[in-house]
Amino acid sequence: MDEVKEIHRFTFKDESTVFSIAPFEVYDMKPGILPGNYRIPKCTDAKYPSRLVVSKGIHIMYVGGRKTPIKIDTPSFQIAKAIVDDCISSQMWCTPGVENPGLIWFQGDVSEEDFLIKNKNFYDDLIERQRRWFLRICKETDNEWGRYKNHRVVSDTARFASRALGLDPEWMASDEVYGFNKCPACSTMNDKSNVICSNCKLIFDSEAYKKLTFAGGVK
Repeated sequence: MDEVKEIHRFTFKDESTVFSIAPFEVYDMKPGILPGNYRIPKCTDAKYPSRLVVSKGIHIMYVGGRKTPIKIDTPSFQIAKAIVDDCISSQMWCTPGVENPGLIWFQGDVSEEDFLIKNKNFYDDLIERQRRWFLRICKETDNEWGRYKNHRVVSDTARFASRALGLDPEWMASDEVYGFNKCPACSTMNDKSNVICSNCKLIFDSEAYKKLTFAGGVK
């Protein structure tokens, strides 16, 4: 029995999986946790969801004046859940569990096939929740456009939502009217005054970027 426990202790791998059908890249930082940076590529086709396998995190803590710090584990499911919750809560016009970006997490290393077939009920629900969110985005963007007729009220997500729903509202042509720059790395439409891409942070103007000052001196 002791041998079985010992084998299990060394073979168990604490992993969780996050799937995304959201039309934007998810980049999440968890300060104090190693590795601490989590990135999920944007999904351009819900039939092929983006996938991220998350391992347990570790953070260092000094306790009771000890010179040697102790390591504290953060289970992978807590990190995966935080990535999903933080992303959803940061988006406009969404109601978690009803109309929200298509992100979901599972404990364990779940393959894309298992997600699409064995967990089809979760996948279908995710599709429907994101569809309702897209409808909400388009309605709210219609309202904002009607008030201001300004290209700044039209987000990249609103354009993606409109295309996904097969809609062609007046504001879809706003980027052509006002003239935006398309990022060569991720194709996000950026205001011409942008020094870096609003999505993937690609530097457009290296000389202008060098002159910028960021909080804490970190770029």
